[in-house]
Amino acid sequence: MFSGFTQLFGRDFAVGYFLPTIMFATVSALLFLLFMPQATTDAIGLLANQLESIWTVSVAVFGIWTLSILLMVLNRGMVRTLEGYGLLQRTPLRTWQLHRFDRLHREITRTAERYKEECERLKHVSPQTEKQYTDLSLRCHADFPQEREFVLATSFGNVIRAFETYSRVMYGLDSIPGWTRIIAVAPDGFRATLNGAKAQVDFAVNIVYLAMIVGIQYVVYAVVTESAPMIWIPPVALAVTILAYRLAVSSAREWGEYVKAVFDLYRHPLLKQMGLQVPLSWQDEYHWWQDISRAFLYEDRLDLPKNVRGDSAGGA
Repeated sequence: MFSGFTQLFGRDFAVGYFLPTIMFATVSALLFLLFMPQATTDAIGLLANQLESIWTVSVAVFGIWTLSILLMVLNRGMVRTLEGYGLLQRTPLRTWQLHRFDRLHREITRTAERYKEECERLKHVSPQTEKQYTDLSLRCHADFPQEREFVLATSFGNVIRAFETYSRVMYGLDSIPGWTRIIAVAPDGFRATLNGAKAQVDFAVNIVYLAMIVGIQYVVYAVVTESAPMIWIPPVALAVTILAYRLAVSSAREWGEYVKAVFDLYRHPLLKQMGLQVPLSWQDEYHWWQDISRAFLYEDRLDLPKNVRGDSAGGA
């Protein structure tokens, strides 16, 4: 419990949640001052009369810290919404993502055919074709899940879905039951690096939502006060939202590389922690992880490899 509490004062919390909250609180205060200068002056005067400056600052910092914790609590729902789950899956956004997925795969197919043709006709592949095929393949695996049915309604969601399905595609290990177990055997240094990459994603995601709220605040204030000073603020808020979303997508790609590395590097230590020997072939390992994943998901010991069930048969 106390280790979790100390994370609220750590670097990752500061980057992912506290810094965006400070930025949001500052802009919100400036908006309030812009639209209601007299009320702001009265409030500052009241605080100055009743509290010492150190207490005023302490209350402000505590309020920002509390809002930061609220953002952390809401993080999973905010991320999933930005991924495109829920109602967004029934909107044209998913249709557009499916169109992008299909178009990319058509381009890969055409390039692969040209690649094969050049090999057969010219006995070598041109640098342009090789580069195009490599670039398209990298985009495909970084930006989309392998199967069309798993495509989500946003680019952010598809980048995350791509590395969420990586362990199942490569090793047969379902990431849903596998993640909490495999991260437990990863060394502290690697987990710290992984959490740092995740903090950058959290920062970008929070800026997306908070920038949208700033734009909404401006509209509400403008309607209430029947004035529109600095009319450029909503377009700037929209631009910040778009830039933060792009940052979230690029940060998710980097985070995903670390997530994939966890499965690449620490699945064998996980097997040993479970009392299993490392299989002698990739094919055996793939089937083992499929069985173990089913056992984890459905709590069925019959799906476990024999030496996990305690049978006399050994490992691979």
